[in-house]
Amino acid sequence: PVINALSVSPDGKWIAVSGYHEVLVFGLPDFRRAGRWMGESTRIESLAFSPDSKRLAVAGGVPARFGEVQVWDVATGQADAAWKIGSDSLYGISWSPKGDRLGVGGADKAVRVLAYPGGKELVRFDNHSDWTLQTAWLPNGNRLVSGSRDRAVKLIDAASGQFIDDINKLIEPVTCLALHPKEESVVYGGAEGGLRIYRAKENQDRTAGNNDVNRAREFERQPGPVLSVAFSPDGERVAAGLPNGEARVYDAADG
Repeated sequence: PVINALSVSPDGKWIAVSGYHEVLVFGLPDFRRAGRWMGESTRIESLAFSPDSKRLAVAGGVPARFGEVQVWDVATGQADAAWKIGSDSLYGISWSPKGDRLGVGGADKAVRVLAYPGGKELVRFDNHSDWTLQTAWLPNGNRLVSGSRDRAVKLIDAASGQFIDDINKLIEPVTCLALHPKEESVVYGGAEGGLRIYRAKENQDRTAGNNDVNRAREFERQPGPVLSVAFSPDGERVAAGLPNGEARVYDAADG
C-alpha cells in the first residue's frame, strides 16, 4: 500500500509507518519489526508519537464515512483508545507539549482539540474553508497552528478555540507543515511547490496591501507539490519530501 504517513519517536527508538488498516512499528536502528497494529481505518493519514515516546497517535478513517483517532501503547502494543469522529477522514494529528491533548484536522474542514485520555472534544475550530491537513502546537501549549487547502496557516487559541490570525499570506494550498524545535515558527510546503518559514504570531502589521510580514524565509520553488516537511532537531536545516522521490535539505537560516 501507499505510505501516507510515518513518524520517528522523539527518543529515536521507533519508527511508525502507515499501511492498509494497520500501522507497522520498527525498532531503530536495526529496523526490527516490533508491532503490527490493526484498526478500522482503511487509510492511515497521520502518525505522531507522544512527547515522552510512550504512545502513538493515529489519525485516518474511511473517506465519506467516518474519521478515527487511535492511541497505542508503544511498549505493550495494546490499543489505548479508539474514537470515531465525524463523517470523513482525519489528518495532521499532533500532541500538545504536555501530552494531555491531541490536535487533529479533517476533511470536514474542522480542527479539533481532544482531551487525552478520554477523547472529550475540548475545542472545535471551524474557520477553515477547505480540508485541514495539518496541526502543530506551539511550545507553551496555549496555541496551535493549522494548515489547510484553503491556503491559510491559522493561529488558534487552544483553550477557547478562538481564531487569532492567519500567520501567512494566502498563496497556495498548504499540504504540510512542521514546528521549529526551538522557536515559535513553522515551515510549510505547498501544492504549487512553495516552501516557506513563518513566524507563528499575529499578523498585526499586515496592511490593506496584504503584506507577508511574518514570512522569515522563502526557499526555491520545488519541482512539484511538497508532500512533507521537517526541521532537524537543532532547527538549523529544513527537509522537504517531493513526489518524484527526492528529499531536499536546506539551510534554514540562509534559505
